[in-house]
Amino acid sequence: MNKLTIEDVAKLLHVTSRTVAHWECGSARIPYAAFKLLRMKANGEFLNQVWEGWTIRADALYSPTGRAFKPHELTYLANYFTMARYWLADCNQKMAKRQLQQPAKVLRLVTSQPDSERVSLLPHMRFKR
Repeated sequence: MNKLTIEDVAKLLHVTSRTVAHWECGSARIPYAAFKLLRMKANGEFLNQVWEGWTIRADALYSPTGRAFKPHELTYLANYFTMARYWLADCNQKMAKRQLQQPAKVLRLVTSQPDSERVSLLPHMRFKR
């Protein structure tokens, strides 16, 4: 847990050191918003349940699984998603192009009759034997 000095707290909350001292000794009540901010700053935890398990330590944001995200990684996050969308669209386009270039599959009728007795129901189509 990070230890904050009275001066650090005063600077963070834009109040005087004397005000923080009053909060500490109990002669004045700390505003709830200031309390929440101090709790977040001291513990490195987010207070909203949506962010449960996420923490900030030193210069990184940590996921609930322990993955650290540095500021430079998060700066370009939107670019990563855009690049992924373009890559996926390109892959889909290449796959569609390949499917169009492949010849149509030839059907083969399987019957119990010998080849000499087979009668083609579709004379315009050729069947593999």
